[in-house]
Amino acid sequence: MLNENQIIPELFDEFYFITEQEFQMPVKRNEIPEQINDEFKFTGTNKRKTLFVHNDINQLSETEKIMLENLVVKAIGWKMDEFILLNLNDNSLKNFQEIKTHFQVEKIIFWGCESFLEQYHIPKKPYEVMRGKELTVLQVEPFNAYISNPDKKKDLWQAIRQLLDLK
Repeated sequence: MLNENQIIPELFDEFYFITEQEFQMPVKRNEIPEQINDEFKFTGTNKRKTLFVHNDINQLSETEKIMLENLVVKAIGWKMDEFILLNLNDNSLKNFQEIKTHFQVEKIIFWGCESFLEQYHIPKKPYEVMRGKELTVLQVEPFNAYISNPDKKKDLWQAIRQLLDLK
């Protein structure tokens, strides 16, 4: 009678040794429920009077969500539900005035959104905080631009500190 060690080599031409990678615990994030009302689809609340606007055809990737959560929770010190996250792609028929009026925010960060900003004649000034009477605006690059670029992360952090008056 053949044992298992004698049969296996006959079944395969070559052996490949696979080493286990370090086990990493998945990051547990507090998912913010999406809100849909008659006018807008978004996540979060307006506790901080701040709106994060992006324009992604797909929803944010897990990596982008983790990057955003690290920025908001660890760096800024907010909870993920204290600001509004709005995807223009999910609200494509909305214009700038409708967004501003509906959410009554004081600060907006546009993550990318170049064509939207051009459409409403908002000057393209990346990383420059533009303060108006009722609204302060910051335009930065899309979320995915910061995932593996430390220089861009530094620029982003400096601009957000200025926008939110953080020390």
